[in-house]
Amino acid sequence: MFLFSLKLPRGTYKIMFLNGMFRTLFAGEYFVGANKIFDVIPGQINYGGRLRIDFLRSSGQQIYETKVEDRFDEDQSRFKNDFPALQNRAIVKDLIY
Repeated sequence: MFLFSLKLPRGTYKIMFLNGMFRTLFAGEYFVGANKIFDVIPGQINYGGRLRIDFLRSSGQQIYETKVEDRFDEDQSRFKNDFPALQNRAIVKDLIY
């Protein structure tokens, strides 16, 4: 699990894609479309969800399926445990679709 932290000025932003390396038998870089528009409000922390990528085999080719899971309660507790600076901060659910 990862916590991404960005400090942005007030405004409206769009996450177009996420990319990264994933551990698989044949590791490679993957791009995941997000197309999520969100507003930055000073002092607000947004929870985007937990990204899950399932790697599958189809006709001898490796394909992947991406999902965003809503694990808000579990993740919020874990973040506040692992990052004491978040203890007294409200986290708003704003899932990536």
